[in-house]
Amino acid sequence: MIGFAVRVFARSRRWLFPLTVLVSWILLQQPGGGPLRMAVPSALAMVFISSVSTVLLLNTDGDAHREILAAAMGGNGRLHRHRIAAALVVNLALCLPVTVWIVANAGTWSPAAAIEVLACLAGAAGLGTGWAALLGRPVTANPVVTLIGVVLPVPVLLFLPPVTSALRRLDAGHGLVAFGVAAVGALTLAAGVTLSAALADRRSTVRQL
Repeated sequence: MIGFAVRVFARSRRWLFPLTVLVSWILLQQPGGGPLRMAVPSALAMVFISSVSTVLLLNTDGDAHREILAAAMGGNGRLHRHRIAAALVVNLALCLPVTVWIVANAGTWSPAAAIEVLACLAGAAGLGTGWAALLGRPVTANPVVTLIGVVLPVPVLLFLPPVTSALRRLDAGHGLVAFGVAAVGALTLAAGVTLSAALADRRSTVRQL
């Protein structure tokens, strides 16, 4: 089902918008300054891009088709978990070209730096995917709520003291912080998937009643 969701998303061409944002970001970013310094703004951009692509994937089909798939899968919650996994695959794939571009243009390169950059971007993608799990159908059907929810995380993150402290440490080249970002992304993803799947099952139960 994960592969099926990725193929449906690919055929829908909804991936063009997040990909366009990603390419535009790469073209606008100034090279140099070290890999982790370049990874900081790219990680923030990846939170937004992964949120957008996750919502677009969750909203690829209509309610009727989703209900048919949910019945075949054994419930909306299980279908939702598989679709979030598909969104994560897409978002991690988007991290790869950004990592390559950063490593190629950072001015300095090492295998350890490449791993740190990838860990940082993957953590950002996990954070965006986990948050957006609560913003797509069947959990959230209101497009206004979804739009606000997609745009909100990056400004909020910039005002959180632990986040700003971590960003400053990354900017200064502290590589271990990148793995902390990856851990936070993994925890956010796990929480988002668990909560959104429970809400999806709850909504399907309410409709049946």
